[in-house]
Amino acid sequence: MSILSYLLDKGNGLFFFKFYESNMNKSMKTLALNFLPICLAVLFSLVACSKGDTPNSDPAEDGEEQVLPPRNPIYDHVDSSFVVQGKTSAESEKVRLNQSFAPSDFIPIGWYATPNSKFKVNVKRLKGNTTPVLIIGTYNRERITQPPYTYQPQVISLVVGDNTINTGKGGLLFIRYEGDGSESIVSVVNGLKPAPFFQGGKTTNDIWRKMLVEFDQVPDVVMYKDKIMIVMNRDRAYDKVKENQNGMLDVMNRIWNYEEEISGLDDSSPKHIKNVHNHLMTEYDGDDYYMAATNYGTIYRKTDAAQLIASATEISGWGTWHELGHHHQQNAYLWNGMMEVTVNIYSLYTEKKLGLTPRYKKDNAWDNIDTYMNKNLADRDFDKDNVDKLAMFHQLTLAYGDNFYKTLHKQTREELPNNHTDLLKKRYFMLKACTISGHDLTDFFKEWGMVGVESVYPEMAALGLPKPTINPATLRE
Repeated sequence: MSILSYLLDKGNGLFFFKFYESNMNKSMKTLALNFLPICLAVLFSLVACSKGDTPNSDPAEDGEEQVLPPRNPIYDHVDSSFVVQGKTSAESEKVRLNQSFAPSDFIPIGWYATPNSKFKVNVKRLKGNTTPVLIIGTYNRERITQPPYTYQPQVISLVVGDNTINTGKGGLLFIRYEGDGSESIVSVVNGLKPAPFFQGGKTTNDIWRKMLVEFDQVPDVVMYKDKIMIVMNRDRAYDKVKENQNGMLDVMNRIWNYEEEISGLDDSSPKHIKNVHNHLMTEYDGDDYYMAATNYGTIYRKTDAAQLIASATEISGWGTWHELGHHHQQNAYLWNGMMEVTVNIYSLYTEKKLGLTPRYKKDNAWDNIDTYMNKNLADRDFDKDNVDKLAMFHQLTLAYGDNFYKTLHKQTREELPNNHTDLLKKRYFMLKACTISGHDLTDFFKEWGMVGVESVYPEMAALGLPKPTINPATLRE
């Protein structure tokens, strides 16, 4: 309770003066009595202002005391001003990391704009020369019928001072801020509705439950902690209100960190700092994809997969590891047909870090590999044959440990090769595999049926590296 509301309470006010009267000497009483009319006048004027400013209050009858409606304490958990710092752009991070998809270069602020409405925000720039951008609506929340086929929100460049904005479809609000070293305060002035906003480490389950009930005019909710943002339908969130939201966000942040770890993002140099942006996981209203990765995040179909991102016990599984992995894949060695293969380098590492039984061992997946390896060498074609292609990449981990892919990611970021053909991408990977391992892996790649790369094998031999004692193609878990 604020000091003002305490003094305005009738009983507390009388007690306040009575207490001090009983403890005053005569001179103090005289001073207090002289000052009392001024105090009362100020208090009465404050009461009058409060009455006039209270929404939905009926005028009191003459001689009657007006009872102010109690303030809903849930609003104490709604922030209306945000200090935001500028960061490098999503495109710059995508290039630095040699990745395919733009990261989620924005943060949620816990407010909602209704469709076809008007609202006002204020910007005060503290440092730098850029100003934030306001995003109205959630990237990829819906399917649309033209490229890029998933919903692109309304994006408004803000200016210093007041900004009056007319909405289109409306939606949850996010802030994007490009410009290293810039800093601003963005404040909500009017026209917006608070949204259910779970902030990890801050919002309790009880407050979350109350937000879901109180803010029932907002269709979506957002949960946020560290690098992970989750957006879903409010009804779904309410159905899962007994879940451990903090635990759910912690699990996905751990997965994200594991995938950055195998990517060699160890902050050892500016080229190897972790992605400065976030990752958005959102419920998706389309019916075409179960789960998918795209620019600015990953999507989960409302009819089934969205249930996974609403449950602390279900959110961590191969599917979510896989989709997050797409936001770590590097382009330099991503030749045609490898998009859904090398992504699982990150899934396998996550599986191991979680202490789970290896997928290859659990599913007896090596049987398929053995069948392929028993074919005549001349009949093997890695790209065309129906074989578990991930196994080739995994065997390099079995032979040379996790540092193999950590080093590959690092060297790729340092070199950023312009590999614009499949042959160049294969060549890059095959030569890197040799130099990182310290072995001539010609026999390994030939065993796997890497054809169409005959020009690369002489280059591998020219490195002058020894053959491995054990051909990695023979390794199993």
